[in-house]
Amino acid sequence: MAKKIFQIVVLCSISLFSCSSSKERVDKMSLEQLEQLMNLRLIEFSAESALPLLTTDVMKVNNALLSSRGDSPSRIMLDKGYYLKIRKDSSAAELPYFGEVRVANYDFGNNSNIIFSSTIRDLNIKNHKNKKLVVTYKIESGKDSYNIELDIFPSKSANLIINAVRRNQITYRGKVKFYNNLEDLQLRK
Repeated sequence: MAKKIFQIVVLCSISLFSCSSSKERVDKMSLEQLEQLMNLRLIEFSAESALPLLTTDVMKVNNALLSSRGDSPSRIMLDKGYYLKIRKDSSAAELPYFGEVRVANYDFGNNSNIIFSSTIRDLNIKNHKNKKLVVTYKIESGKDSYNIELDIFPSKSANLIINAVRRNQITYRGKVKFYNNLEDLQLRK
């Protein structure tokens, strides 16, 4: 009996040590490569999921509308085709919006997606603690202004955070793709 208990303790210990999290250092060279690619300013972010800022009202509406798809109010899986593009000094986006609008524009027939194609202002690129590249800029488009933050990781996965004047914040998760020339990356109007 004591032998079996000892074997169980040894197996549990091995399991715990093998499952413990290992803190991997991000390869600095890969972040430098990302920075070099980012300096070309030819990027496409493809959104895979949306994470709206959860308020009680957003949760109620999303629960009612999204439960049949298998999504949750805090994470909504997206169809392909939603993007944010950076092309030199311009940026364009077409992203679905799930959240509260703070200032209604009374354009009842228009969709509520985040859609813009405009000139970038105040572009800033930072290497954040050797873990990710943080790209921030501002966009003025029609009736709204957007503060954009794109966090790019060495795996080319990315988080896109959009703060708007008239809407609550929303975050998107997805992948980035870098291009070497303008012809490969076309902005949609």
